[in-house]
Amino acid sequence: MILIDTSAWIEFFRKHGRPDIKSRIASYIEMEKASYTCPVLFELLSGASPKEAEDIRNVFSFCSRIIFSVEHWEYAAELKAVCRSKGLSIPNDDLFVCSAALKNNIGIFHLDRHFELFTEKTKLPLKIEKQLVI
Repeated sequence: MILIDTSAWIEFFRKHGRPDIKSRIASYIEMEKASYTCPVLFELLSGASPKEAEDIRNVFSFCSRIIFSVEHWEYAAELKAVCRSKGLSIPNDDLFVCSAALKNNIGIFHLDRHFELFTEKTKLPLKIEKQLVI
């Protein structure tokens, strides 16, 4: 299972998005490895037109949803405190994705440097899927 971050989904849904990203995510979907979590869905839908929202929901119907539970929210708060203690400022939305990935022991596919910084500074075992050149 691979948790796909908003940053990668945005590129996937772009009309002229990067073919390598589109292909990678399409492969995850085809192999039934693609997953999302509610904060990612929120981010995508909040910036989408009605037609785009329909497309997002359609694609996500072929993906697994990682339920974002109370446990995930609490863990995200702990991660925020760890980051703060390391002098690291990571957006909450990225911490939500980190929380879901760490709690479910799955990798993340992203196009966002914050995940690399998070891993470098916290030394937590966040699994990053091999990056394509950004």
